[in-house]
Amino acid sequence: MTDLPPRAELLSNIDTALANMIDAGQMGIPQYEILTSARSGVLDSPVTSQQYQSSALTAQTQMAQVQEINSAEFDRKIGLDPEFASAACNCVPGEPCCLRAFEVEDATNSTRKVVWPAPENGPNRLYVVAKDPHNGQPSARAKVTLTDKGTCSMGFARPLSDIRNHASGPQQISGSDEIVVTTPFQMPAMSSNLLPAEAMAVMYIAGVVMMASSYRNARPASVDPFQCMVTGGDGLEVFAVPHVDASASLTGRAAVTFTITALPTLTAGFEGNVTGEVGNQTLQWKGGTTHTNAPRPPAPPQGPVNRHPVFSIVDAIENALSALSNHGTPPNFEYTLPPPKTPLALELAFAVNADVKSVAITGKDASPDLQVSVDPFSFSMGPSVTGSLDLVALMLSRIPRGLEIAAYLNRPGGVVRADARCILTLRGSGEIGYALQQAVQLTISNDPGWESAFDNIQQQFSAGVEFRGSIKASARIDLETWFITASASAGAAVSTGWNFRGRATTQTNGTVKFEKQCKFQGITLKAYVYGESKEEIADDGTQTFETGSAETFGTTKTSSGMSAQSSIGKLIWERTLLAPEGDDNEWIEI
Repeated sequence: MTDLPPRAELLSNIDTALANMIDAGQMGIPQYEILTSARSGVLDSPVTSQQYQSSALTAQTQMAQVQEINSAEFDRKIGLDPEFASAACNCVPGEPCCLRAFEVEDATNSTRKVVWPAPENGPNRLYVVAKDPHNGQPSARAKVTLTDKGTCSMGFARPLSDIRNHASGPQQISGSDEIVVTTPFQMPAMSSNLLPAEAMAVMYIAGVVMMASSYRNARPASVDPFQCMVTGGDGLEVFAVPHVDASASLTGRAAVTFTITALPTLTAGFEGNVTGEVGNQTLQWKGGTTHTNAPRPPAPPQGPVNRHPVFSIVDAIENALSALSNHGTPPNFEYTLPPPKTPLALELAFAVNADVKSVAITGKDASPDLQVSVDPFSFSMGPSVTGSLDLVALMLSRIPRGLEIAAYLNRPGGVVRADARCILTLRGSGEIGYALQQAVQLTISNDPGWESAFDNIQQQFSAGVEFRGSIKASARIDLETWFITASASAGAAVSTGWNFRGRATTQTNGTVKFEKQCKFQGITLKAYVYGESKEEIADDGTQTFETGSAETFGTTKTSSGMSAQSSIGKLIWERTLLAPEGDDNEWIEI
């Protein structure tokens, strides 16, 4: 019995040899198929069997032959002169060999192509417009043709073109055939609580098609030469970009209502028209009606939609108010006063005006490049918020003896022993604007520096939104009553506030950067207890006065012909209801 390495070692050697053959493009030589078959025998047969011995010997023989093929001795046998690196078939390393030329063209427009070998400083990437559906993605077809080839004198089944990273998987073409490529650019799911999905799609695409980052870090399909000797230089690439031809106009108002007892609801009324195509999606919408959606789950994460400057600010506002509403009090507390006639709720509304005349991506005739055409456009959204929210449960989770008060309020008759309330009233508005003042014609091309034209587009973006909140709060347990004041933790005079800002800044290199700032001032609660004195008075009136101490405050109440009552409040505790977020000096790039 011939000495053989252990099975695990032999399998490792075989796997390494097969991987090296794949990397070297040697799948077409006989040794590759024989070695693959022998590996199965080594893996599946008992080590002591004749089948195992035969498969193991075959594997070792084939690996030795592959080493010989790749050795200088084999080069000499086929006619390669080591001194001059020339072959009997006139192949030269780094130059075309039995495959002398091929081309890749747009299957829908034969004037759009790239050729191999690529001219010095010439294009080597074909951009195609993806429109046809393929497994749920926009796709395009490219035609690969070997235009000048000979016979491989080494006897291999070559020349071929080797295609990778495309929709059909690895593929080799010996004459002429089509390949399918899909776009790496993915449209997000346009599900929103605010705008029609079709309108959002056009607003989104109008913004992102002008961002060079939309076309970076993609993995194009590669078409490489596969011939007798070494690969003849770099191959060609095919890059798919989604087809775009769309326009939109929209005016109206959308409002989202947040309550603690129900999921967000939407009321919207829009006039306008949306038409066009994006990738393999057809956009068609015409407004004019007002509708109200039943409660539904919040919209799914928008993913890349947040890169759009307008939607990024809108998303931040929605998230802030949604998070605030989550702190609302469940409706299982008993109060000494009757509950409000209508449930407490916050309404976030947006006045919307959008005008996108035309945005399109098309292939350029007689060129491998694409053209992006965007007419002047404008979006404006005027957010506003109104309403009140009950935060008593949150307050009781923060303050001294709060859990005792909550326990009383959650049982029948508990209001005899305790009471508490904390109502936040919110008001505010602002404006978000995004516009392109002049039409632009941009080229996605093979030329170095083509991205700079995208980065230097002078787009206008600004946002200034301010919401202000005031709080009325009090608490009582047994004989202890607290008068509670609220202030912004960040030091403002009002109870609290939210600020959302956005800007477009031109950098020293001429590029435009979009930034946003989101700030919440927080809420701090302070509790006081009263001390009183009385005297006879003559005039009516109520006055609050300073006591000279940060720990106290005072009020005086008078009534004609009655006694005057002066109240001195002493600070007994201070707690943070909601922590502040954001900073005036912190700007986040969108």
